[in-house]
Amino acid sequence: MTHDARQDDAGLPPWDLGDIVKAVLLSAILIVVAVVAILAAGALLRLAGVSLARSRVVITVVLLVVQNASFLVGVWIFGLRKHRAGLAQLGLRPYFPAVGCGAATLGLALSLGFNAIYNGLVMGGRAQGAPVLPLFGGGVAGLAVALLIASIAVPLVEEMFFRGFLYPGLARRLGLVAGALLSAAIFGAAHLNVDTFIPLSFFGLILALLYSATGSIFPGIMLHSVNNSLALLAAFMLESGLLPPR
Repeated sequence: MTHDARQDDAGLPPWDLGDIVKAVLLSAILIVVAVVAILAAGALLRLAGVSLARSRVVITVVLLVVQNASFLVGVWIFGLRKHRAGLAQLGLRPYFPAVGCGAATLGLALSLGFNAIYNGLVMGGRAQGAPVLPLFGGGVAGLAVALLIASIAVPLVEEMFFRGFLYPGLARRLGLVAGALLSAAIFGAAHLNVDTFIPLSFFGLILALLYSATGSIFPGIMLHSVNNSLALLAAFMLESGLLPPR
């Protein structure tokens, strides 16, 4: 199947639901295989005398790199390569800065507000999930590594996969509302954390709506990056005693 220029004009992706299912399954298989291999490598590192803290950092970084690479493999095989589509089909398009930045700012405010309400009413003020920074080694060096990966690489790849590839493909088959809701739920579930499923699904919905409003994933990448950076900086301040524990 070749790329149809009429789909560009209509703003529709050339891939269908079957392509999305195959891409998700392939990415999941690659991630599972990688997790098994990385955990085995981590065990070998510990047997070789490498400290638990250092091997944990190596495992975390390698796993995140492999996970994001797996997302891109699925998009490439069943999206770009199969349909001879360009990066613009993944939402890597220009946008009006005033609209994009304004919508991203509103999205950030909504996300932070929802998180505060959810954390207070549902979580009882306790942290959502396990501490993240220790996985990167903690301290300033750990924060720098975490920011490099979680605030730069991850937002770019996840927005390409979940909003640029997954959401418009689902919307093409199911409609905009159902596509946005389902893609948001998949985004929340993909993080494999019960505590963060609802907040992340809400955040995924905001990102899908942001893409629909601007026609570009760049505002979403910006919002995703700022959101992750704020979370990491707050975690660092808690770890350093600069903020009182919750």
